[in-house]
Amino acid sequence: MQEQRQKFIDGCVANDIDKKIASSIFDLIEKFARYGFNKSHSAAYALISYQTAYLKAHYTAEFMAANLTSEITTLDRVKILMRECMKMGININPPDINYSYADFKPTDDTNIAFGMAAIKNVGENAIRSLVAEREKNGPFTTIFDLSRRVDLRQVNKKVLEALALAGALDSLKGNRAQLFMSVESAIEFGQSVQKRIEQNKNQFSLFGDQNNENEFEFSEPPLPDVTDWDTNEKLKKELEMIGFYVSGHPLDDFKPIVDLYSTDLTPFVPRETNESETSANGRQQPKVLYICAQITLIRTRYDSKNQKMAFVNLKSYDYDFDGVIFSSVFPQCEPFLKQGAIVFVKAGLNGDINGDVIRIRVESMYSPGQVPAQFTESMKLIIPGSLLTDETLYELKLALSSVPGTQKVFWTFDLNGQGSVPMRSVKNGVKLTLPVLKKLCEVLGPENVKIKRLER
Repeated sequence: MQEQRQKFIDGCVANDIDKKIASSIFDLIEKFARYGFNKSHSAAYALISYQTAYLKAHYTAEFMAANLTSEITTLDRVKILMRECMKMGININPPDINYSYADFKPTDDTNIAFGMAAIKNVGENAIRSLVAEREKNGPFTTIFDLSRRVDLRQVNKKVLEALALAGALDSLKGNRAQLFMSVESAIEFGQSVQKRIEQNKNQFSLFGDQNNENEFEFSEPPLPDVTDWDTNEKLKKELEMIGFYVSGHPLDDFKPIVDLYSTDLTPFVPRETNESETSANGRQQPKVLYICAQITLIRTRYDSKNQKMAFVNLKSYDYDFDGVIFSSVFPQCEPFLKQGAIVFVKAGLNGDINGDVIRIRVESMYSPGQVPAQFTESMKLIIPGSLLTDETLYELKLALSSVPGTQKVFWTFDLNGQGSVPMRSVKNGVKLTLPVLKKLCEVLGPENVKIKRLER
């Protein structure tokens, strides 16, 4: 464009256009040339926008599955799209050899099967071999049934171990630890069976029928007698193989704390991160964050005054946090600093919220079990008309009477579309606990339990 500037201005001057006006016009053209649409380009984009909006509205599962597949090698984008699916009420089911494909595939209007191509060490040829055999001869029942039916040159030890660790063999007989420990014996069994079939493929029976696989009886080896991995171990291995959690999350047991006490960062995170957008829609970023997350990394150091401090990595449902714990608050935080621990953190921001990794300055740290008692100013319970029954009220009374205290309780009774009645428990307050909070969410639904957080 710089090469064209003088030519343009000279041409304008030759056509009796003032030189300053010509220069300002070229400035506009130069700016527009960075990224500008002519009418034909705009029309094409408008048509595509309409088509994709229509598909997202009317074929949501199919549309999101296609988007997930298009980004299957880009972990950050897959996580963003999975969050979008969750908001729209679409479940991403864990990978499974008995219903998954290489790509993300919708199984019905509200479910998408995770694409096995996203699992580390599982190549497309292996997936193609598995899917072809499954579609030809039906689902697999055991790991030994699997190993005798597939091409073991493609579905080798590395592939089977990766599938087991990712939970993709969970529909087979046995627990996940047994399946992983059985991989070598399953391959030996499969090779033995396939070799026997190959050796006898040209033999005929006494009655002239050619032998086939169904005529052989195969005695499968027993599964090893090992205890299954606990949930955290399963999720840890799942994270290693896929890059994020699919079948569950370490925070699931503390979801009321996440939903009711944590800062909602969605309004502050840009939908697309780029150089020109450092915050979402110009919103003022929060000065204090409350975060429920898992500690994934701890690095202890000494500061210039030889005082202990630490750096921690935290992982919540949607975001990763890089946190610094200065020596002034380290003694309060130290009891909670354990690898894999779930913690509730009060923190300040270190910079803008502009991506999946957010930098924070930890101010204090708590166990999630402490949060309801220490961070609740008051609670509001909404009773929908459909739940306004003696049984529901009795369950609520039992739950609340078990935790007497000074935290205020407000009620809103929905009168089946005839308005609502707000009330307050004047005599009976509570001192909330996590089990009681879980019970309230279970009875009323989490959307009908509201907490006014106490700022500490």
